[in-house]
Amino acid sequence: MNGTYIALFAFLALVLVSPMAGGMDVYVGDEETLDATFLSVDAEKNIVFVATDAGAGANYTWDFGDGDTADGMQVTHRYSNGGTYIVTLVVSDGTIETATVEVSGATALHNWALIGIAIMMAIAGLGSGFGLAIAGSSAMALTSEKEVSLFKVLILAALPFTQVVYAFAVAFFMMSGLGLLSSGGVPPDVAMNPAMGVALIGIGITVGIGGISAIPQGMNAAVSLSAMGKREETFSTGLIVSAMPEAIAMFSFVLGILAIIGLGLL
Repeated sequence: MNGTYIALFAFLALVLVSPMAGGMDVYVGDEETLDATFLSVDAEKNIVFVATDAGAGANYTWDFGDGDTADGMQVTHRYSNGGTYIVTLVVSDGTIETATVEVSGATALHNWALIGIAIMMAIAGLGSGFGLAIAGSSAMALTSEKEVSLFKVLILAALPFTQVVYAFAVAFFMMSGLGLLSSGGVPPDVAMNPAMGVALIGIGITVGIGGISAIPQGMNAAVSLSAMGKREETFSTGLIVSAMPEAIAMFSFVLGILAIIGLGLL
């Protein structure tokens, strides 16, 4: 009989305690999610986390997975950067609950990256534009006065175009690594790096300035085209001389790619 009472008491205790076990509800604005273990939300939206009541005197500690924490039965958090975060709730009764939050949408880090890309493309684009104009003018003058190999003329005239191609490639890898070309968002370790925005602008300036080498390259190509007007055999020498300034753009391009890799974007 005593065993029966003990078993009944244990059953009643389990029934009474189980609703008090840890858990959480999640709200985005005024809307409650149906599945609190996984949440997809845009950046900069308020998310309300509510722990299941664990009884009087219980303490609730939240870790939002982005370096921020909070205490309380109900807390509000906002993610400013995209990525996938694991929210952990630790209750003083020993209960541990987790939820995955996938954050997407434009972020402050994206804006910094776009500023860097704009600077890079603007400087490199101007360099290539002026270089192409200088070389193109000489190419037109040469072809109007003498019959020469059109293929050789186009090679020399088009050399200054490569600088803006380097800048475009760096911009592509930068945008891809930051999730701007997909719905992946910014990786959490990248998003929590406070110097990342400055680094991205630095990459843009470095690669952009390297693109200015297109201007002296266009000048060298123009001189080479003029020399071809006198002796077409000078093409090989002119090509080498015209390609030399591109080494500056190539170094800045490689440095930009290495920096992107070092920052964890590739």
